[in-house]
Amino acid sequence: TFWAKGAKGGERIEEFKVGGIMGEFSDSDSAVIGPVILNKEWTKYTIDLKGKDMSYVIGGFCWSTNVDNNPEGATFYLDELKYE
Repeated sequence: TFWAKGAKGGERIEEFKVGGIMGEFSDSDSAVIGPVILNKEWTKYTIDLKGKDMSYVIGGFCWSTNVDNNPEGATFYLDELKYE
């Protein structure tokens, strides 16, 4: 779980993700939510890890966005990132 908010509201985050590193030392699994449209109020989000093999994960947490959906940029805040 984690909390997020946008500086202006309306910021689009394509995905928040746990795991997903590929290559010679790949993560064992991944989980993702998105796209997420942020507002100016703190909102709690959950990435469901039930049934996921998280025994070997080096890609602990990431997010992605792009200029097409945020042409003026995107400032956003994260807080209380927890693995439960």
